[in-house]
Amino acid sequence: MKKTISGFLKVFNKLNGLRVGGIGKVVVTKYSICDRAAIQITSEYGEPYGTLTVNIPECPLQEEKGEILVKTWSENEHFSKKMMETGMFEDTGKRWGTGFVEAQIWRVKI
Repeated sequence: MKKTISGFLKVFNKLNGLRVGGIGKVVVTKYSICDRAAIQITSEYGEPYGTLTVNIPECPLQEEKGEILVKTWSENEHFSKKMMETGMFEDTGKRWGTGFVEAQIWRVKI
């Protein structure tokens, strides 16, 4: 059975291929569980730089409105700040607990 085109494609395809100054290029794919946006940055040579998003299927998101779940702790602390500074995202103020940390829910502004 063929899947229908979701709000995911309308919102997140706008990010695909955008350049992030000093970091690299945005690559948007889907997580295999939940079909949610997996937003990664690659170097100019296609090497992985980092993954902005995290997939927690239990967390309710309004994907049609561009909401994503962002890992802002550990190795992503500096990276996520840089991504927020691009102006492509806004913090909704919503949080989802995951162990000892909270994932932030952001919205794609593009």
